[in-house]
Amino acid sequence: MVKNLASLVNKENVVKAFEKVLDENLSLIPSSRFDVIYKNKSFPPKEVIRIAAQIQGIQNLEAYRLNGGEPTNSYLRAMDFEITTKESNANPKMTQIELVNRLKLFLDNTRQSEQFGKYSYAGINDKLSFGTPGGAWEAKDYPGYTFTNGKKSYLLRFINLEKSTYIVFEAIHINSQLLNFNLSFNQTFRNFNGLITITENYLMTIGGRVAAAKVKQAMVMAGFNEDNIIITIEEDDFLPKQIIQDLIDWAEIRERAKELIKNNMLPNLTATPIETIKNNAMLPLNTIMYGPPGTGKTYHTITKAAEIIAGENFLSRYAEAKALYKQKQDEEQIEFVTFHQNYSYEDFVAGLRPNTENSQLSFKEHKGVFYRISKKAEENWKDFQQYQKGEKFKVPGFDEILNEFLKPLAERDEPIVLQTLARNVNFKLYSINEKNFGLEKSSGSKEHTISMSTLKALYEGRREYNLQGLGVYYYPIVDRLKQIAITLKKEITEVKLLNYVLIIDEINRANISRVFGELITLLEPDKRLGEKHELTLRLPGLPDDERFGVPPNLYIVATMNTADKSIALIDIALRRRFVFEDMYPRPDVINATVPEAYRAFLIALNNLIKEKKGVDFTIGHAYFIPDEEKPFDIVQIFNHKVIPLLNEYFYNQRNNPVWSLLNPLQPLIPNVVFEQDEFIGIKAKVAV
Repeated sequence: MVKNLASLVNKENVVKAFEKVLDENLSLIPSSRFDVIYKNKSFPPKEVIRIAAQIQGIQNLEAYRLNGGEPTNSYLRAMDFEITTKESNANPKMTQIELVNRLKLFLDNTRQSEQFGKYSYAGINDKLSFGTPGGAWEAKDYPGYTFTNGKKSYLLRFINLEKSTYIVFEAIHINSQLLNFNLSFNQTFRNFNGLITITENYLMTIGGRVAAAKVKQAMVMAGFNEDNIIITIEEDDFLPKQIIQDLIDWAEIRERAKELIKNNMLPNLTATPIETIKNNAMLPLNTIMYGPPGTGKTYHTITKAAEIIAGENFLSRYAEAKALYKQKQDEEQIEFVTFHQNYSYEDFVAGLRPNTENSQLSFKEHKGVFYRISKKAEENWKDFQQYQKGEKFKVPGFDEILNEFLKPLAERDEPIVLQTLARNVNFKLYSINEKNFGLEKSSGSKEHTISMSTLKALYEGRREYNLQGLGVYYYPIVDRLKQIAITLKKEITEVKLLNYVLIIDEINRANISRVFGELITLLEPDKRLGEKHELTLRLPGLPDDERFGVPPNLYIVATMNTADKSIALIDIALRRRFVFEDMYPRPDVINATVPEAYRAFLIALNNLIKEKKGVDFTIGHAYFIPDEEKPFDIVQIFNHKVIPLLNEYFYNQRNNPVWSLLNPLQPLIPNVVFEQDEFIGIKAKVAV
């Protein structure tokens, strides 16, 4: 992909460019949305970069891209120059559908053989299709625009559906689809003040979903930029030919990246299990992120989880972390739960619950989210241990073997006929529920059942056989299960040790001692399975012979709201076993498009709150970060978020303390007026 000219110039020559413009009073083409500030004067960023490149002696400037907006602004900011937004361009106009329609209109009126970089336009193709989003789309309904350079040919399709807009690229020369890119996602298509940015999402399928971190490494190696931006488009400077050429460049990179991954050509593409352990050695197994409301605690659980899963930092790559998070959540490698006052040990770990499926009072086992993800992590950890020991075959678990055994009964309702060991007497298993098999003896009697939990314990060697009474029926069932296990045995090619993540939001809203119970001890790193002081225990509500431990590849990430008055403090036992990361207000991360006055206001307000209530009750910066899909409305933010939160902090206090906080700060934000209200105490309105 063509380099951005801004990435080649240095700060010294940018300063020289500013001075040249000032000294020679040069007339510059004004920018449409942004200015760069130098000596309290405004300059168009692209023009400054162009002049700086000439001063630096860069040849053949037309060979480089000179994007407006963030791609150029980011380099200027890195040189410590201030970027400002022009107030006259406040409302984005072009949507995803409008963008696609304008590109289609341009291509519909483009003559064949028109050059797009290395490729020439070869017309519309309504015959070929190599797969499209959402199912098998007919080529005649969604014809593709063909581009060729003699060796390679690409089909570019634009697909507008009711709720989604796709860019689809297919490679005719390898009969393969390269990408289905959904522009309808906010993290991929953004229109801010008329500057459109389309960002790579690193989603790729090669016989299954490929990890986003792996796709990014391959794409960067293939020539993609590190800032994740595919293209930037200015509405007032719409260049459809350049846009399409950039899209073709992107498709080429995608094709090269796909080949690198398929052929395992990337050095250290995926860390070995031992490297994964080393990469995560410094990451605590149990973490609580704590702070007042609006500081991004829940938001950052996504980047924290992605960091644990992939072993790399995602702090400035949120879209990529979100994609990885969603993928691993679908694969049940990440689980999310929110604690509340009624949450219990039985909900979180395991226990008995009433069975409401029949009229008789009975109870059934319930396995909570912590139990389920622990068992998944433990299975992976044990498989890895076997692989490390050089074992070549893996025997499936009890549940998989049992499902195979039960196929005749479950699929065809055919009883399973077996023989007892001693007398060669036939018996049948004729029905099944969550706890038991229906047992029919040779006499025709159906008064007894076979316990599922007892069968599992016998199969796993946790209980001894008793060849008396009903025990004579268990042995042949276990024997048949072991025969099936041999047929289902799989060869081990490679096992990677995976990290699993359980996210607990609002951990201090529940009765923590009650929810965690005896697990508090098992959470300690040295008490995990395989560690020096490994501990296991019996869980209430589950079979007595089943022992439970916490595997070393399970991470817990929790959040805690320090301002919540409805909860008690975290007890010492939990504090000792978790690493606490503070997350307090950071006005410096508020979007640069938000007026500086609001940042100053937030700082001043929090200073007053610290004096009156303490740092745990400050106002988070997230309240002042604009929503990507909505206009920034400071009055709505005050009336619907900030003031209600302050009223909650100072509930039942006399003399309207919220008014005494906000009113003295009003001069910092002259476009907002605070008024006293007889019902809610105070409200904000636009200054007239």
